[in-house]
Formats: sequence, C-alpha cells, structure tokens
Amino acid sequence: MKHTGMTRPVDDLGRIVIPKELRDSMDIRPTDRMEFWMTDAGMVLRKAEERCAVCGGVHGDMLDVDGMKFCRVCARKISKKLRTE
Repeated sequence: MKHTGMTRPVDDLGRIVIPKELRDSMDIRPTDRMEFWMTDAGMVLRKAEERCAVCGGVHGDMLDVDGMKFCRVCARKISKKLRTE
C-alpha cells in the first residue's frame, strides 16, 4: 500500500470525503458504489466491481436490465428457461 499523506475528518453522520485527486485517479464518479474490506492492518476502501445478479460473478461484458446486471452466461440460461416454459 502507498501512503498518500492525506487525511479527512469523519462528520457526524460517519461520512468521509474522498479527495478529488484520489477519485480522479481511481475513476470514481458520483453514484459509483464503493466496498469496504477489513484486514488485520485496518480498512480498505475500493470501487465495487459490477457483479451478476444471478451468479455473483465479475464479468467485463454485463447486460443491464432496469438497473440489474447479468452476465451473458446467466442471461442465456434465463432466456432458455423462458423459452421452454
């Protein structure tokens, strides 16, 4: 890990502002989801990866259906199941 030397206060609601330089370097945009990980050394904050709503896998080519993400493998399975019913 690399220390940035930046610090930010926690407000009354428990929020912390991520410095603009870090948001830009990590391509974090408004509405992006962030995930928190606990390690023996402390907490890690990172941009959440889009996961398939069915299998939970992380895939680069996700289908978006009304805000839900599906990998193509699961989308094919759903489509096949719908055709057989």
